[in-house]
Amino acid sequence: MIKALTKGRQRRLGGFLALMAGFALAGDALAQAAPRAELKVGQPPYYVGVPISLHLQVEGLEREPEPNCTGAEVPGGKLTLLSISPNVSTRVTITNGRTRRTDSVTFMCRFALTVLQPGNIRVGPFKASQGALEAESPVYAIPVQVLARDPRVMVRMILPQHAIFVGQQVPIGIEWWIAQGLQEKIQKYEIRSELFEPSNDFRFAPGPQPQRGEQTLSVLTREGELVLPATVEKRSHRGEEFLVIRSERSLTPLRAGTFKLGSATIYVDEVIRWQRDFFGGRRAAETRRLFSRDEEYRLVVQDAPRQNRPASYGGAIGRGFSFEVAADRSVVQRGDPIALTFTVRGEGSLANVSLPNLEGPQGLPKESFGLAEEAPSGKIVDGAKVFRIPVRILDEDIAEIPALPFSWFDPDLGEYQTSYSRPIALSVRPAQLISAADVVARVQGDEAAAPFESDAPGETQRPSSDSFSLSGADLAIEVEHSRLVARGQPGALSFAAVYALSIAAVLAALGYRRRQQRDPKIARLRSACRKQAQRIDAAAGLPQKQGLGEIASALRELRSLSPEATDGKWENLIAECDAVFYSPAAGPGSEAHGELARRASDLVAEFARHVSRSAK
Repeated sequence: MIKALTKGRQRRLGGFLALMAGFALAGDALAQAAPRAELKVGQPPYYVGVPISLHLQVEGLEREPEPNCTGAEVPGGKLTLLSISPNVSTRVTITNGRTRRTDSVTFMCRFALTVLQPGNIRVGPFKASQGALEAESPVYAIPVQVLARDPRVMVRMILPQHAIFVGQQVPIGIEWWIAQGLQEKIQKYEIRSELFEPSNDFRFAPGPQPQRGEQTLSVLTREGELVLPATVEKRSHRGEEFLVIRSERSLTPLRAGTFKLGSATIYVDEVIRWQRDFFGGRRAAETRRLFSRDEEYRLVVQDAPRQNRPASYGGAIGRGFSFEVAADRSVVQRGDPIALTFTVRGEGSLANVSLPNLEGPQGLPKESFGLAEEAPSGKIVDGAKVFRIPVRILDEDIAEIPALPFSWFDPDLGEYQTSYSRPIALSVRPAQLISAADVVARVQGDEAAAPFESDAPGETQRPSSDSFSLSGADLAIEVEHSRLVARGQPGALSFAAVYALSIAAVLAALGYRRRQQRDPKIARLRSACRKQAQRIDAAAGLPQKQGLGEIASALRELRSLSPEATDGKWENLIAECDAVFYSPAAGPGSEAHGELARRASDLVAEFARHVSRSAK
């Protein structure tokens, strides 16, 4: 009786546990079927023209595929999706001895909102969808205010005032004006321009990297901080002295049109009260934000004119182009191919330059030269664009590769220019046909007709080594073992050497494969950490202005390589270095502040540890 009651209790207990497990599974299924979205807005205050950081956090979706994140249009604002990144967490539960593993995925959709007018701006709703699953965030209202322009700071873009052409390489300048006496009070600054944002309409040529101790100018973009080499000079404006920091880049438009680029803006944090830290150093206790804006920009881009465009035009725009042709050989037989190398040089962008049409009256005649159907794309090598193409010689009477034209458009003159390559002399011989007899046998004189006689009766003499004829050849299969065994067997040392070389080759291949599998970005970051750490250590012994410039430049370079691995400590330390650097009290003979150098070394060491953890 007691055993029966015990079994009944066990069955009821098992049923209860199964029911609870069912409820848990149903709860998980309902939670998974109802994803949630929450919008997180960056810290206020919010200003007109300054991007506002928006993070849409979405829970309850699957790991794949990536969701589609969208936001409602903001009147008078521009919303840009920056990235979508997943965060996966795993939960392990044990029920009735069974282990269950559940993965929870949280997606973070990063947006940037730039508001162009002040007031209470409605943000949202934001939606995230993944197949049939969808989540929506509520609507938020944020106050956006306008800062009055401060005449002590200015930002200017230097753009062409006339129309430019697709493929033309033009210089673009940006200047930051700082009133005399303000530079030592600046904690940090933010310069933004729509022209410097990634675009499919323009391309910037890679410029020189800032050198050690060189003045730099930083521009903030959606992809991070852009550090440019700069020059510094003093200028006067309306009777006031300014310090002007200027940088230049080379811009190439990729398509025609009229582009509205907005205006460049700058925000400066001015220190209005200082205080001493624990080590006696000066740090900002209170700041206020200054603002300035340049005028609106518009850039007009046109295609090269079609009127009077020569057939030898290959898309080059600029000045002083040259066209060179070289052949890999000049003595050929009719029907043989030769490789021609075309080299284009000039003052202008070479990225869009293509090889002109080589056929026609001014090119290579079809009856004399056989060209490939597809023209090569070419490669830029040492400041020149190089094209390599095979050409087959079809005519025995041609004596040269004629001079070939290459045309380009000169935007300064407003017309097309043409240059010619030098002709290349050719010697073409008739094609020689090789018969089967030339391949099978090579005989000399009357020996081909004479039989091979032997001195001994009943035997036939074998052909001499000078003849390739197969007549009289002994094609019998040798079966005698002694004649099949090769003479001069290799010794034990030879076998050992072969085995050693084989093992060395395998080890070398494994090492090469390991180097190939190594992440090049991690290796580049480790090298940069070592280089900038040595640079900061060396800056401690330099004069104050030069040393602080070295420290700030080293931190900026590391932060530009991996912005996601840095935080506000980097910006604060760079701002402190800049504040002392621009201070007139910074004498050239004093040592760089040891505390700033020590803090910079700690940040670089922390960055290096982050890189090492990422490599695992």
